Amino acid sequence: FTLSNCFAMRSKYNAKLTFTKAEQSLHSFDPITTQIDSIVSYFGSAFQISPAAHNLFTLPNDFKIYLTEKPWRFPKRISKLPASSYSQGAVLEFGNGKVAMFGEGAMFTAQYMVFSKSGINSPKAPNNVKFLINVIHWLSN
Repeated sequence: FTLSNCFAMRSKYNAKLTFTKAEQSLHSFDPITTQIDSIVSYFGSAFQISPAAHNLFTLPNDFKIYLTEKPWRFPKRISKLPASSYSQGAVLEFGNGKVAMFGEGAMFTAQYMVFSKSGINSPKAPNNVKFLINVIHWLSN
């Protein structure tokens, strides 16, 4: 995996995203995505994957990679790259082990933001718990 100090977003502060199998942004990889049709992601980073890795999430064409020098600082002149070659979730078998890499953590944490649940406990993210359990099972088998 090649990591960058970046944010993956449509525009500044617009990063919430639902990856779906119907839109082919959530990729089938058994057993991780078994019986899951969508995953919700919030603000996060992205990374490049090796050909040996399995990409789980494809970022949409309208997303950009914002290369930040300091977290949460978006100056008027900020370097941006197309997100097409980046992932926000991938897995890899490496030697005798396994690696799961995600560029976004809020999707796996319970949060409360501005009078609503956000993250894994959000009613708008009904599959995130099952997805996380599937990742943990895949890593442990």
